[in-house]
Amino acid sequence: MNPPEHDTPSDEVSGEEERERLLSEALADAAAHEAAFRRPTSDTRGMDGRKATLALVIVLIAGYLALSPPSWLGFATEPALARAERVRGIHAAMYLQAQEIDAYHAVRGELPHSLDELPARVPGIRFVRSDSRVYQLVGRSPDGSSVVYDSAHPDSSFAAAAAVWNEGSRP
Repeated sequence: MNPPEHDTPSDEVSGEEERERLLSEALADAAAHEAAFRRPTSDTRGMDGRKATLALVIVLIAGYLALSPPSWLGFATEPALARAERVRGIHAAMYLQAQEIDAYHAVRGELPHSLDELPARVPGIRFVRSDSRVYQLVGRSPDGSSVVYDSAHPDSSFAAAAAVWNEGSRP
C-alpha cells in the first residue's frame, strides 16, 4: 500500500509547530497594525485644530468683506439721489406718461380706461379719468405727498423736468 497523500502542500514544507509559529506571528502583526490605525497620532489632532481655526478666520474675513466692503477695495456705490432730483424724476415720468396718453387719445379718439391699455406704462403712477377728455395722473413724492398732473391745467414743472431729461439724452 501507498502512504496516505497529504491534504495540503504546507504539510510537505513545514511541520505543525512551524505553522503555529507563523500563524501567531501573522496574527500579532495584524493586531499591531490595527492598534496603530485605531490610535490617532498627536500630530493630526493639533493639525485639525489649526485647520479649523484657519477656516473660521477665512470665513469671518470673507463675511466682513461681503457685508461691508472697505473703500480701498474700490467697489463703486451708486450715489444717493437728492430729494429735488427724485421729485424732478417723478415729474418727468408723469409728463412722459401724459404724452403717452395724449398720443393714445390722438390715434383712437378717446382716453384709455386704464394705463394697461398703453404700450408703455410707468410703475407707481395712478390714472384717474375725469371725463372723455380730461384726466389726472397721481404719483408720490419722496416724502409721501401726492404729486398730481392735471391734463386740463398741467403745471409747467412737468414740462421743465422732461426738458432737462431730454437735454441729457442728446448726443
